[in-house]
Amino acid sequence: MAIRSHLKKSREKMRLFEGMTYRNPVLICGFALAPAIMVTTSLKNAVAMTLAFFVVTVPTLVAASFIKNSVPRWLRSVVNALIASVFFIPALALVRLVHPLGVDLMGIYLPILVINSVLLSRAERFARKNKPVRALIDGSCYTVGFGVVLCVVSTIREIIGAGSIWGVSLNLSQRTPAVLLPFAGFILVAFLAAFAQFLNRLLNKRIYHRSDSSGEVK
Repeated sequence: MAIRSHLKKSREKMRLFEGMTYRNPVLICGFALAPAIMVTTSLKNAVAMTLAFFVVTVPTLVAASFIKNSVPRWLRSVVNALIASVFFIPALALVRLVHPLGVDLMGIYLPILVINSVLLSRAERFARKNKPVRALIDGSCYTVGFGVVLCVVSTIREIIGAGSIWGVSLNLSQRTPAVLLPFAGFILVAFLAAFAQFLNRLLNKRIYHRSDSSGEVK
């Protein structure tokens, strides 16, 4: 059972980093789809949203790991949202520093980070059951997974739709402004999600095939 035991231990380690890989919060879990689609019209928006997401979500998850079960289950989501509201203040200041127009451009999608689905889900399912360090790593990995998707989507949409990157014109002869509309964001995220699911299935097949072909070797 040495091979299977090794695989089991590997999976336990991978759970800490699942937000960056096989459980990407946007492409696999379907979390935070609204900001991933609505604000990804420019790379600046994506970076600013990712930074705000980190400042709001990660400290809140760490705080949830300290609180654990000392707060009743029916009240935990409210407490987590209140904690996130406190961290939203520095997050807002950081967004204004990185992208002065970002607060106006991102509109309601910035303040709803206080009750974003990644925060509420991971606080209840992971953070309260683990130590603060593990909650910190988990939140950071989910932020990276979230940020990578936003940056990829926004880069594609900004280049094709506006002919620029980070607001700097690329002097392209052809532009397609329709790519900056919400429907294009939905389509692009859908294609990326399908590709991510394909990679997940391919990886799972290889892992289980390796386990079965190895047998119960001691």
